[in-house]
Amino acid sequence: RTGVKLESKRQEARQSIKNRLIEINTLAAAWYHKGLTESPRAQDARDYLGRRGVNQPMINQFFIGYSPDEWDLLYKFFIKKGFGIDDIQASGLIVKTYDRFRDRIMFPIWNSQGQVVGFTGRILHEKPDSGGKYVNSPQTAVFDKGSLLYGMDKARQEARVKDYLIIVEGQMDTIACHQIGIKNVVAASGTALAPAQVALIKRYTTNIRV
Repeated sequence: RTGVKLESKRQEARQSIKNRLIEINTLAAAWYHKGLTESPRAQDARDYLGRRGVNQPMINQFFIGYSPDEWDLLYKFFIKKGFGIDDIQASGLIVKTYDRFRDRIMFPIWNSQGQVVGFTGRILHEKPDSGGKYVNSPQTAVFDKGSLLYGMDKARQEARVKDYLIIVEGQMDTIACHQIGIKNVVAASGTALAPAQVALIKRYTTNIRV
């Protein structure tokens, strides 16, 4: 009645957690990308991307990275940065004290605001205990696979201009299209299209091509 806005402490706490997770994901994306572009141990990853025809501008634009085949390098990186174990685990990048993604080419996933909220990791050297070829970040306070589309942050303006959006299966398909100038392209990352993803698309166009 007096015009004083009352803020919920619980709501503030949730937003604070989201901000910390986005900071962690952003730092991880930079760490993975530096590993791909500068580390000698990432040569096989660079060779793989070269064989797939991905050029350096696309590697930089999509901030593709590499997670080395080590158990706790990323965990130690975050500890040195001063992050608490609870926040690191909440990001989904760490399970207990070991890295979730190992020996994988890393594709950061942005929300429509351009914030890094999760990752998809593609195995580089397949082994019996490697897990799936593609592994995604788990559900977190900022990552919900069913409400995100890979590349939407880069495709949305072109989709609005052309008034249609092309949906492909995976990250490499999206990058290949953008590399040859077809920029109104996103990936559903191999899943069925969810209602929240359709709602996201409708912000920019009502026309979909698959």
